[in-house]
Amino acid sequence: MVNRDKSAVFFSMNCGEEEKQMAREALHIEQEALTERYLGLPTAIGRSTKEAFEYMPGRLKGLVGGWSGRQASCAGREVLIKSVAQVVPTYPMSCFLIPNSTCKKMRSVIANYWWGGAADSRRIPWQSWDQVTKPKAQGGMGFRDLHMSNLAMLGK
Repeated sequence: MVNRDKSAVFFSMNCGEEEKQMAREALHIEQEALTERYLGLPTAIGRSTKEAFEYMPGRLKGLVGGWSGRQASCAGREVLIKSVAQVVPTYPMSCFLIPNSTCKKMRSVIANYWWGGAADSRRIPWQSWDQVTKPKAQGGMGFRDLHMSNLAMLGK
């Protein structure tokens, strides 16, 4: 049975008010799903995607900030970055094209943790981020370039 109290209807922008009202009456569902999230993703993004995905760098910063109190070696920071920090935005990136500015903010959080051991500490980067994202066989660290990873996931 459908729980109509927990259910919501999502309409496209091209749907008129009369059609919306007829659908609501036929389904016996009055709630519209405009500002809700489904599986952690926004249901309606609109033209400006910057605001829709602004939560991602903050979430990543909070996650990395929890690791800052511990003194981890370079190998430990590498494992944390590769296994957690770069995997967290995978699901949204497989569904939407994330703005490049959001990817840069997430890269900044990861780079600050890599070089300084904290999400908000700014240290001297001893290599460019392009060098760090190269595979280990080519002299890099094998970190993901988040924007290129986003494009690759959307290409699937």
